[in-house]
Amino acid sequence: GNVGSATAATGFDVANSARFDNVGDDSLTRSKGSETSLRKGTFSWWMKRAENEGTAMIVYSNETTSDSNRAYIEVDANENFRVISSEGSDTQILLVTDAEFRDFSAWTNFVVSVDTTQGTAANRVKIYINGVLETSFSTSTYPGQNADLILFKGGQTNKEHIGKINGESPKLSAYLSEFVFVDGLQLAADQFGEFDSDSGIWKPIDVSG
Repeated sequence: GNVGSATAATGFDVANSARFDNVGDDSLTRSKGSETSLRKGTFSWWMKRAENEGTAMIVYSNETTSDSNRAYIEVDANENFRVISSEGSDTQILLVTDAEFRDFSAWTNFVVSVDTTQGTAANRVKIYINGVLETSFSTSTYPGQNADLILFKGGQTNKEHIGKINGESPKLSAYLSEFVFVDGLQLAADQFGEFDSDSGIWKPIDVSG
């Protein structure tokens, strides 16, 4: 079904969001540097879709040379959430949710939490949507135990992008806020949000520090 989250009254308010328009060159790029770990890390962000272009919407990507050596996170053309990390012929991660994300009126919190040292395959990549662990996938490929991931390595020029993928036009038409990457730790969604005690709606918390 469709997934979204309305806003809830809270003691913490996110001050701003960034609007990404896929018609222009709205994207962010930074030099990645060296990560603490190539096996553990957590991404979290809030997103509200702005329009439906009928194409994939890239949220995050590494700058890499080809489709066989890259990692990216997106809402795909079928409006499912997708995480991909591939190195050569090795598809390290390919997770595609059954849930579809079509709500243009509400903010949604996505958390991608990774630890390839975990013994159980499904624990190596966890996806939380509005605080709830996703367990229903149309495709589910998990990394091998102790795998070093392209998702954390970076690409040929060691850059990473929000809102586009290397060599292609930006493909994100959405508002983003509270985009966080925690290097070297696999964290649960409750480090980034909480359920409102009155409404039950998932809401942001202060992630500073």
